[in-house]
Amino acid sequence: MFRRMFHRWLLLLVLPCASIAAAQMQQGSTYPQASPSNNAANEPVMTGCPWLSIGTAAKLLGEDVLSSVNVSNTGMGSCKFSRQGQPSDLLEIVVSKQAPQMCPADSAKITGVGNWAARCAVRARHHESSEMIVAQLRDIYFTVTLTLHTKKLDPQTDDALEQAAEEVAGSLY
Repeated sequence: MFRRMFHRWLLLLVLPCASIAAAQMQQGSTYPQASPSNNAANEPVMTGCPWLSIGTAAKLLGEDVLSSVNVSNTGMGSCKFSRQGQPSDLLEIVVSKQAPQMCPADSAKITGVGNWAARCAVRARHHESSEMIVAQLRDIYFTVTLTLHTKKLDPQTDDALEQAAEEVAGSLY
């Protein structure tokens, strides 16, 4: 008697699982398939900027953004965020062990961002203004460049550039 009840209970438990498995086989598996990795250590693939989130970049640029990330396995590289709307303003971050293009000696010094930091204008094309902050944190250099089209940098965008530099420095710390 006990054995017969056990078999009925087991059948009631297995039957729903079997019907679910059959349905998945007919429709295809809904689980993502693992892809082979070229990396022997199976390090995670970098999909976002390690120094600034896309949400923070969108907040700083004032609109939804597209991003482009190019980071090596040493942690050095670049991230570009561009506004989806017009004009397509750009926020670019470059992190390297090599010294980047430096600001002129008389540039404004920024405190609280790395070991030292300076801010300067990069280029001034027709309907475009661009400024960057260059900084060093230990043996790592980074630049944060903000390029705006059809408008000049103002106190709000000045603040955005410094906020981005602070975020990058904080992530590198």
